[in-house]
Amino acid sequence: MGQGDRTWTIDDYLAQLDGRLRGPRAWRRRVLDEIRDGLLCEVESGCSEQEAVSGWGPVGPVAAELNECGRIVRCRRMARMILRGVPFLAVGWLLAVVLSPDPWPGEPGLIRWVAPALFASAAVTVSGAFWLLRRAPTARRPMDGVAGVATGAVLAVMCLCVLLVYRLDASHGHMFWPAVCFSGTLTVGLLIGVFSEARRLMAEMQPPIGG
Repeated sequence: MGQGDRTWTIDDYLAQLDGRLRGPRAWRRRVLDEIRDGLLCEVESGCSEQEAVSGWGPVGPVAAELNECGRIVRCRRMARMILRGVPFLAVGWLLAVVLSPDPWPGEPGLIRWVAPALFASAAVTVSGAFWLLRRAPTARRPMDGVAGVATGAVLAVMCLCVLLVYRLDASHGHMFWPAVCFSGTLTVGLLIGVFSEARRLMAEMQPPIGG
C-alpha cells in the first residue's frame, strides 16, 4: 500500500480506498461498510488493525477490482432497465396508433422511411442491452456497448418524435391521448434513466483524483 513504516488503521485504509472508488455515493458507502465489517471481524478474531489491513490487500488493486465490479453491475442494471421498458413502450405506442383515427387513406412516404429507421434503432438498443447483460463481465471495452445502447436509444426517440409530430399535424390533434401520454411519459423516463446510467459509467472511466 505504499505505507512504509507507517502503522495503518482501518479508518486510514478506508479513507484511502474511498478516494479511489468510482461510482454513486450510495454504492461507495455500501462497499466501504462491508469492508469495514470484514476488517473488524478479523480484529475481533485476534489480528491487529495493521495485520487486518495488510491481509486485505493494497489499496490500488482492491479499488480497481471493486470499480470494475461496480461498472459491471451498472451496465447490467441499464440493460435490464431497457429490456423491461421496451415491451411496455411497444404495447403503449401500438395502442396509441391503433386506437387513434387514421388521418391518411394510404401510408405516406415519410412513414415508409422513418418507421424502418425506428425499428432498426430499437433493435440496436435491445441487442446492445442483451450484449451488456451477457458480455459486460468479460468484454475488453464494455463502454463501447454502453455508447451503442445510448446512441440507439437517441435515434429511436428521434424517429418516434418525427412520427408523432407528423401524425399529430395530419390528424389535427385527434389521437387516443391516454395511450399517447402513458407511452410518452414512459419513453422520457426510460431515456432519462439510460442516459443517467451511461453518464455515470462514462464518468467512472476518468482516473480518480490522486490516482
